[in-house]
Amino acid sequence: MKLSEAFRIAGEAILKNKIRSFLTMLGIIIGVGAVIIMVGISAGTEATISDQITSLGSNLVFVQASFSRGGPNQRPDTGGLTFDDATAIQNSVNGVVSVVVEQASSENVIFGDTTLQSVELLGTTGGFTSVRSMTVADGRFFTQTEINDKQKVVVLGSSLATSLFGPASLLGNILL
Repeated sequence: MKLSEAFRIAGEAILKNKIRSFLTMLGIIIGVGAVIIMVGISAGTEATISDQITSLGSNLVFVQASFSRGGPNQRPDTGGLTFDDATAIQNSVNGVVSVVVEQASSENVIFGDTTLQSVELLGTTGGFTSVRSMTVADGRFFTQTEINDKQKVVVLGSSLATSLFGPASLLGNILL
């Protein structure tokens, strides 16, 4: 059988069985489309995760105090990392450029008539911007003197600042 004759017979079969041919094509199209979509979603997710890991920095080490889940007969965990531990890491470990201490919390923030519930707060030390490769768009980051004097200063993220102040200037305002 010649190739041209095989194509002629296939064309006649397709024309005689239009619904069957349509459904077969539809199944193939849906199957190929589903595979393409899944590959696209997978690649996008992989790129997002990779970007998030890269944004943390490839030269960072996170050290956290461990905690234990105690029962009624277990002694509560009284240990943990201190500022002296951070200083010791900074001074004793070769190759450490900066050590940053962080403590996360969730609080209500009040300014004037605006109250925001459960705002995520991050207490940190002065080297935060250099370790996390961040810049302050307006104003400045707090200084080591402000940390040493335990002054109550804050650096706001852009979305929180807009929620509290709108487009107005934020510098010098007091939050509760």
